Amino acid sequence: MNLEELKRPLDEIAESLEFQLARNLDLPTRVALAANQSRIESALAALPAILAKLEAANLKPSPDADAYTLLRRVSLDLTGLPPTPEAISAFTSDSSD
Repeated sequence: MNLEELKRPLDEIAESLEFQLARNLDLPTRVALAANQSRIESALAALPAILAKLEAANLKPSPDADAYTLLRRVSLDLTGLPPTPEAISAFTSDSSD
């Protein structure tokens, strides 16, 4: 095999739709926050627009997650491991908000 024969499949891949889409993605832009606005306030301010887009697409927000699901998400995010049975029992039996 010569160099041109090896190069041809790479050229075909580079011209494929997937590669073109990945190359042409628009990067997200950072929104400037007001001096007295926190990131949480900024996210909450965007919520009505997000809900309007969902409604326009005939979609609804997901229902609130139960205590077990919330604990599992946090545990996996922070430790990479599922919660222990003891943590599940303590968290799901806690009645405080």
